[in-house]
Amino acid sequence: MLKRSLILTGYLIVSTINLASTSVQAADSQLTTQPTEVSVETSAEMQDLSELVKRSELININSASQRELTSLAGIGKLKAERIVAWREQHGGFKSIDELVKVSGIGKKTVANISNYITIQ
Repeated sequence: MLKRSLILTGYLIVSTINLASTSVQAADSQLTTQPTEVSVETSAEMQDLSELVKRSELININSASQRELTSLAGIGKLKAERIVAWREQHGGFKSIDELVKVSGIGKKTVANISNYITIQ
């Protein structure tokens, strides 16, 4: 009777280990085969990005259109409108650093885009 109990216990242990191993393998395969969520950008965003990458000339913030301004990193429609309004009100920018006077644009944004813009 004791021998039979030990055999059954051993069988249960081996079965449990095999089951656990199978569960781990199944979990591993699920981790590698499940699709991941990817952010999809609109075609307009992709076009703006491709224009930014292709551009070899600087954007003149004193004459650029709102569309040209939105191709700059961190400048959306609203900020572009504010840039145009500010330059019309004040007769243009005398330095790139004056961009911080536009509502919503800080030093960090100016630093990020300063290599891509000019005032001349």
